[in-house]
Amino acid sequence: MMLSPKPSIAAGNSCNPALDFSYSSVSSPNVLNSIDRIRLTVGAGTVSGGSGILTLSQVFFDLDCTKASISASNCVDDGAVVGYVGNISTSCTSNSNPVTITTNVAGSDPHNPGATAPNEVVFTFSPAIDIPSATPSYCWFEFDVQMRAQQSNDTTPLIVEQRAGVASASCDNLALFSALSATGSLDLDQPPPQCRGVTCVVRKRPKRCQ
Repeated sequence: MMLSPKPSIAAGNSCNPALDFSYSSVSSPNVLNSIDRIRLTVGAGTVSGGSGILTLSQVFFDLDCTKASISASNCVDDGAVVGYVGNISTSCTSNSNPVTITTNVAGSDPHNPGATAPNEVVFTFSPAIDIPSATPSYCWFEFDVQMRAQQSNDTTPLIVEQRAGVASASCDNLALFSALSATGSLDLDQPPPQCRGVTCVVRKRPKRCQ
């Protein structure tokens, strides 16, 4: 979902980031311990005044949110449902220089599955990314998450609500950057049935057991 925020106002200038939140791959079936891959595309909306450059420093991602709380401005942790794995890849550069992306949470290893806390993963770009005005899809980065529960804990147990947004950005025109976030969701599947010699049904799709 591509979002463009309302213009911020400071001496008639504006400083507007842009963000697109999508899923580059989702496991099928998507069950406990499955790995899914998320893509965040970052850029700039209108930047008026100054050099016309937005400098993006940080983006956040909320691993799981309760259905009742999820909005562009809010996310209440839905518990240990989704974990952050890592494996970051990116197309981002800044002034032709490579960009390194670090987070506030360690990725997983064989002895430490996807971390479910903190729920909000903050991605920091080094160096910060300089983006020209009106370039909404400047570059992207991707990372893996892991399903750490068979169901979520809210009123939509087979849907995981998630949120991403811009945590820190600036422009040299004295305008504050406009807050921006986007929401998305992952579907969870029921685990395959355990049966022998009979026909089982998984989410209304017949499966023949041997």
